[in-house]
Amino acid sequence: MDLRAVPVSALSLSILLAGCGDRTPPVLQELDITANANPSTPLAASVLIRTDEPSTVTFRIEGDGAEWNVDPGVDLASEHRIPLLGLRADTDHRIVVVATDAAGNETASEPVELRTDPLPESFPNFVLERSDPERMEPGATLFNLMRWPEGGLDDEFGAVVIVDAQGEVIWYHLTDSNVGDASLLPSGHLLYALGRLGRAVEVDMLGNVVAQWHPSSAPKEEMPQGSIEVDAEAFHHELLEMPSGNLLTLGTELRHYDEYPSSTFDPKAAKQLSSVVGDVIIEFSRDGRVRRELKLLDILDPFRTGSGSGLGGGSWLQVMYGDQARGPLVDWAHTNAVFFDAESNAFIVSVRRQDAVVKLDADSGEIVWILGAHDRWSSPWSDYLLSPHGELEWPNHQHASMVTPRGTVLMFDNGTNRDGPLEERAPASDNYSRAVEYEIDEEAMEVRQVWEYRGGAGAPFYSSFISDADWLPVTGNVLITAGGLIADASGMATEGSRGLRSARIMEVTHEPRAEIVFELLVEAEWPAGGWHVYRAQRIPSLYGAPISSGDRPLDRPDHGSN
Repeated sequence: MDLRAVPVSALSLSILLAGCGDRTPPVLQELDITANANPSTPLAASVLIRTDEPSTVTFRIEGDGAEWNVDPGVDLASEHRIPLLGLRADTDHRIVVVATDAAGNETASEPVELRTDPLPESFPNFVLERSDPERMEPGATLFNLMRWPEGGLDDEFGAVVIVDAQGEVIWYHLTDSNVGDASLLPSGHLLYALGRLGRAVEVDMLGNVVAQWHPSSAPKEEMPQGSIEVDAEAFHHELLEMPSGNLLTLGTELRHYDEYPSSTFDPKAAKQLSSVVGDVIIEFSRDGRVRRELKLLDILDPFRTGSGSGLGGGSWLQVMYGDQARGPLVDWAHTNAVFFDAESNAFIVSVRRQDAVVKLDADSGEIVWILGAHDRWSSPWSDYLLSPHGELEWPNHQHASMVTPRGTVLMFDNGTNRDGPLEERAPASDNYSRAVEYEIDEEAMEVRQVWEYRGGAGAPFYSSFISDADWLPVTGNVLITAGGLIADASGMATEGSRGLRSARIMEVTHEPRAEIVFELLVEAEWPAGGWHVYRAQRIPSLYGAPISSGDRPLDRPDHGSN
């Protein structure tokens, strides 16, 4: 019975008072802590706890001279089978389990010792440049690792890593294929995209597969047993859980056009037969049924070619469609993000090759507005262009557009072709990226730039591809992932297949002169090649409940918004 839902009688009141006076601590009847048997996720343990009365459970841990607490956020129960998370690599842990009953009485176990192995030798160097926990968003930072030797992306390695406020790895999960988008679900499970065709995988925090899905184009013999097929040609760039529990991703389709522009840069160039790859917004339920499908070739102008290398499909598109192409294979939009705005029931779509962010009605697919430079848009699409209010710079080859709680639109503006399609492209050493925020007045169809961050002086920040910018809800800070840094031997920014590859994950204050409060470098270890990070995410905890760690703080009181 829920005592909050009914009047409290004299009898029930006496029961409550008696409970409040209880001084008998719970009895630990059984305790078993076992190192995780799943080698993919070693910084975890399985815990079985039985008590003689319903209790909650927390952990007190010592290791390498530090002490920290872990709260898995469990409800009162007499039996708990839960993961123990927040362990450190290469550490002798002393773990004390604390059971607390409804009256607040505690029982602490004898210490249990648990040793963990070092991090894999194949991992990059994680270098903490800055950490100011009192000004940081509470929680831990989750991100993927993309190993990128000189020959290109390593398709046979993938990892998701979580670090604390001091940049120390407190959890990781290894896979045998490259990992793209990754996020922690409200359930406490991890959702990530795997491989070039983007198989979707959900695992628990012990690394056990909960469910997985694959596009129908994937080779059946290569799909794991139990994987659920979805009627789609690919999953790419985006993978997120909708409020309904459905999953949202981006797919592709191929269409052939007889009279297609042969050049972005020369509008007078001859037309030609071309095969155009268009992106598709796909929402599917967990049983694999497609619930919503919006084809961007039906929504935006299919003949508006984008800046950069839009006239030429990337390597993964060549693998998918190379044998079906008639004439050039055109990567027309290269959509790299779709964000669901529940407040307006709309999708915010980042269309990289078009240098545009587009808002679509989620049900009809109708355009609400287009945020981007006004050149080369014809009617009727030009009717949806937002007019600039005040001075602003349009996004260019952007990633990861999202709606903030303020209703503004935040993104990572890569700036890959910032000079525009009709100008000679600037060298990487002269180019720049930024995190940028726009305020949009839909009634007036106007847009105003309200904030940007271009990196600190002398610190590498130009990232020509991938990357991310997230609004942090407690502090109002911004978490930025400059995930595609490439430099020559002198440290000068460059592009192309050669160079040292690395990433910077930083949290900055949302102020006109932003200050860095957290900065982590993911560094290369070999002369050529290295590591990239697609996106990073600040998670409240490893469990979805607050966690703390003594002199390694992972949580703090709510300091409000900047």
